[in-house]
Amino acid sequence: MWLNAFMARRIMVDPNVMLGKPTVAGTRITVEQILRLLAQKLTIKEIRDDFPQLKEADIRAAVEYAAKKLAKPQEQAVKHLQFRNFSIRQASM
Repeated sequence: MWLNAFMARRIMVDPNVMLGKPTVAGTRITVEQILRLLAQKLTIKEIRDDFPQLKEADIRAAVEYAAKKLAKPQEQAVKHLQFRNFSIRQASM
């Protein structure tokens, strides 16, 4: 619950900002952009030097947001498979 409230203050999705991509609140810096910088092995300090409006918590929220979004389809697939297995077992009884 805390993570959701934390991310809601830090990460926003607005169709009128950056084509609706998730961005750090109050900026036009996308979660994708932050992830790409981290993938290029920039440190949080280096990212903050390039984007002084970012706080360390913004960068961490972007990573958490991405992780949560990536986990959702997997969770949905597991639920679907569990439901299908339940239905198959129920039908064979």
